[in-house]
Amino acid sequence: RRCVSSVVQAIRNTAMRFAILMILLPTATAASSTLRRQPLMTARVPGGDLRESASRVGCSAAAAAATWSLSTSCGLDSVSASSLVGLGAGAALPAPLATAAFCGTFAGMSSRVVAPSALAAAALGGAAAAVLVALDASDTRVLKGYGGRLGAVAALAGLASIAASAELRAAGLLYQPSLAAAAAAPERLWRTVGATVLGSAATRLWARRLALLLLVGAGPVLASPRSGSSAATWRHALASRLSTPVASASVVGLGAAALFGADAALASSAFAGSFVAMSAPGKLQSTRSLVGAAALAGLAQVALSAVCVGAGGKLGAAAAVGVLLLRSLRAASAVVLFSRASRAGGGGS
Repeated sequence: RRCVSSVVQAIRNTAMRFAILMILLPTATAASSTLRRQPLMTARVPGGDLRESASRVGCSAAAAAATWSLSTSCGLDSVSASSLVGLGAGAALPAPLATAAFCGTFAGMSSRVVAPSALAAAALGGAAAAVLVALDASDTRVLKGYGGRLGAVAALAGLASIAASAELRAAGLLYQPSLAAAAAAPERLWRTVGATVLGSAATRLWARRLALLLLVGAGPVLASPRSGSSAATWRHALASRLSTPVASASVVGLGAAALFGADAALASSAFAGSFVAMSAPGKLQSTRSLVGAAALAGLAQVALSAVCVGAGGKLGAAAAVGVLLLRSLRAASAVVLFSRASRAGGGGS
């Protein structure tokens, strides 16, 4: 248990540094662009103009309000609400807008204390998308291709909202260490890690195989959209839509909410695992890497449970921390192995 506590403490420190980095980065990027007399908004923004950026902010704000309304007025849990809105966005919208909308759903998962109304949730979603647009438009590549990036941005908006409110700060929402201590209880910890790993594996399986298999089938005629069958073509198009990162994570989120029922904590952990699997193929190539990052994301959820209490997006932030930690550990181990190999080679010569 002492070992687990030390790991959780290390992840907590990493998460705090990560939050500070996410706060300072957009400001530093804007300042450097101003000093170089270069516009912050460049052709890297999808669509190449401010209208596309405004559309992303609008989609995010609308998705946040819809998610908040579903979870507070319609009786849905936050995971189901976010997944429903995300699935609709992933199936109906082009990728840039669907991504922005999914980011907004995480802001909409905030509690009523942090976002007391749908309008407040929409403001958080719009702010999160604005930060996302600024990051995409700048030269920085922080967390580009990392699963959980959208949630991390939404968590940043929630953190800023809590920090800006004297009432929320006085309520202790910025940091409550007792929550992390409760989450670090051995039985709960292993359940969290296990559900996170399960969610990541299910998302990758759905995206790579199940969506196509269930909707298209394995037959030679249905397996190809060039077979001339309009039904086959339609099903291939639908399978492609439902196997995108946004749709895949949303499908797994709905499945987790249905599977775990009243245990909202396990459903949330599985949902966090789906964000790990949203990483670009080059970030987590093997299944072992995926499982390792998901396990670290499970530990990160424990560490982040004490930070920004009630803010949405922390599941994604935990996923991003997990992927970042795994890649950092792999890079460090590669350096150590190279150093040992160099010493062995030098000794042999």
